[in-house]
Amino acid sequence: MGVVIVVSFVLVITVHVARAVANWFSGAPWSFPESRSIFTSLPAILTGSPTAGLSEIPANHASGTAVIVWVILLELVVLVATTWGAVVTLRRFGSGRIRGMATPVEVDQVLGLTRLRQHAHIVRPDLHAAPGRGRR
Repeated sequence: MGVVIVVSFVLVITVHVARAVANWFSGAPWSFPESRSIFTSLPAILTGSPTAGLSEIPANHASGTAVIVWVILLELVVLVATTWGAVVTLRRFGSGRIRGMATPVEVDQVLGLTRLRQHAHIVRPDLHAAPGRGRR
């Protein structure tokens, strides 16, 4: 439940960041709404209002189309990043993870060429004599 709340809040903040980016590209200063209007200004921003929730209305604000385009672009970036992070996390820590797998360094230590040569008399006794014994 906590993950859903965090992701939802990130998506809400991304809407405001997208609006700020759209306004910034149009020449307005970088600005965010006051904390009390973060959620109440969402419907207006999502319909294309570039000044919803801002205490000071910038003179050179973005068009409604630019706001919508930036919201869509940044929300897609956040959703892709969140999905990628969830997949990586679930592969590493989820119930479907591979348990007990050795790292490449550990595999080399256990099954590496040096160890195979040291224990060749055990692996292939017909080809290699034990240390201190002659070949059979």
